[in-house]
Amino acid sequence: MLGPDTLVAAAIQGAAPRVGDVFYLRLTGVELGDPCTGGTSVLPELLPLNGVSTAIDAAHPVLLRYEAFDGGNVADDAVVVKAGQTGGTEFDAISTRAPQGEPFPIATGNGKLELYVPLRATRRTTAADILTVANLIGNASTPAMIQATVGLPSSAPAKPVPKVGAKLALTVTTVPGAKVTATLTSGKKTIGSAKGTVAANSTVTLKPKAKRGYKRAKLTLTTVLSDGSRAPDLSKTLAIR
Repeated sequence: MLGPDTLVAAAIQGAAPRVGDVFYLRLTGVELGDPCTGGTSVLPELLPLNGVSTAIDAAHPVLLRYEAFDGGNVADDAVVVKAGQTGGTEFDAISTRAPQGEPFPIATGNGKLELYVPLRATRRTTAADILTVANLIGNASTPAMIQATVGLPSSAPAKPVPKVGAKLALTVTTVPGAKVTATLTSGKKTIGSAKGTVAANSTVTLKPKAKRGYKRAKLTLTTVLSDGSRAPDLSKTLAIR
C-alpha cells in the first residue's frame, strides 16, 4: 500500500500455518523519497481478526530488522507493544530518546523497516480471512492512515499431543480455546472420561478416572476448535494399573 512517501507491505512467512501453530507476519516499511522532509516514519498497528491473535512470548518474540534513522542497527528489544489507536495492537520504536515509544523513523535512502510479529490462529481460516495492518505515516503534512492486507489460509491442526502422568493425569497440547474430551474404553465399554478447555499456553490437564477391574484401556482424544471444526482424533492404548 502506498502513501505520499511510504510503502507498507504485509506477508505471511513460510507455508500456510496449521491451526494452533505460531507463525510470523512480516511487516515492511520503506521511505520512497521526499526531498522536503528527508525522511518519514511508520507506526504499524495490527487490527483484530476473530480467532487470530498475537502469540508473543520468550520463545516467539517480535523480531526487528531495521536500519535506524542515523544508520545504526537496532535490536529486537527496541520494540514496545501497545494498545493501538484504532482498536488493534501497535508496535513502537523505543530508544534512550523515546523510552515510552515513538513511530519508527526512516531516512530517505537509508534502508527499510522489517518487523516480524508472531501470531496464532485458533480456528480454521481461509484466504477470505484478511489480516489488516494500519499504519500512521508521518511527514511534514498531517499524518495519514493507510492499510496493508494479506489473506490468511491455514491448514488443518496437528493431532493433539498427550503426556501421561501419575494416576492417568493427561497433559494435552493442542489449539488454545479448543474443547478436548478424553475417553477410556475397553472393548465397547466406556470406562472413564474427562473434558476441558485448552488454555492460552496450548495445554489442558484431564483426569479420566478409570473404573476398577481393568488393566488396559484405549484412550481417544477428541478436539473441537472454537469454530466447531475438529482436529484429528488421537487414539492409543494405555496401561491403567
